[in-house]
Amino acid sequence: MTDAVPREPANRGWQLDPLSPTVYTRQGDSDAEQKLPCLLRALDLRHTVGPPHRPSSLPVPLTRRFPFSFSFVLSLPGFRPASVGRQVPGMQIVHFPHPALRFKSTPIIRIDNELRQIVREMFDLMYAADGIGLAANQVGLPWRLFILNLTADPNERDDEHVFINPEIIERKGTIEAEEGCLSLPKLYHPVRRSQEVVIEAYDLTGTGFEMTVDDLASRAVQHELDHLDGVLFIDRLSEFARREVASQVNDFETAFRQQQQTGVIPADTELEQQLLELVQRQS
Repeated sequence: MTDAVPREPANRGWQLDPLSPTVYTRQGDSDAEQKLPCLLRALDLRHTVGPPHRPSSLPVPLTRRFPFSFSFVLSLPGFRPASVGRQVPGMQIVHFPHPALRFKSTPIIRIDNELRQIVREMFDLMYAADGIGLAANQVGLPWRLFILNLTADPNERDDEHVFINPEIIERKGTIEAEEGCLSLPKLYHPVRRSQEVVIEAYDLTGTGFEMTVDDLASRAVQHELDHLDGVLFIDRLSEFARREVASQVNDFETAFRQQQQTGVIPADTELEQQLLELVQRQS
């Protein structure tokens, strides 16, 4: 992969930070300092269904300007903030009907070591569950972030992709294929989705990229992006198909409510309050 030549962002008011040659800063409307990495690049990665393989990459120019900047914090290799364990205790994949799965996620405006550690833990959870994708609200975090590794292999780190504040900007064709969900384990059903999509997002360095994906990768991107909007794949089913899976869905709800009654899982009101507090951490 080749980084683009550092260049000044198009937005007026940005100035190169004298303390860091790789960061631009400016004062926002609230006089809070904003930062933006000056290395911008975009990728066009095409995946196809079949044996796991590494996608090729080709730097291409951005076709759209990304809507806002991050407060960007440089990382230290191997650094784990002491606060992470207290702020995200016992991270686990939540099951339907946890309120986080119906919560419209809030954009991420700050990338720091804590977020990087959270993403690493999300990958670990995903691999443990034999998944290929996981959205932040599937671990109870109401932030616009999801991860993918279509190989489902923790040893294939080069195939790990992080999508922060993703947005699909183009769709082509439609295709139907079976889907499942780590928040609805062992429930599967065919879902019709776009065959190819173009997605814009940021990575963990705060760099904006554009990615064109089809087949399995396209389906995974659409599935995870739905999660960030509080939409589950069962919501995409026809009325007849919903009746087919209704008993399984009811079993998930029964099990969840029983855990709430025994105190294993907090009440919905407490869970919703936790989500609102986490939103404030990104505001």
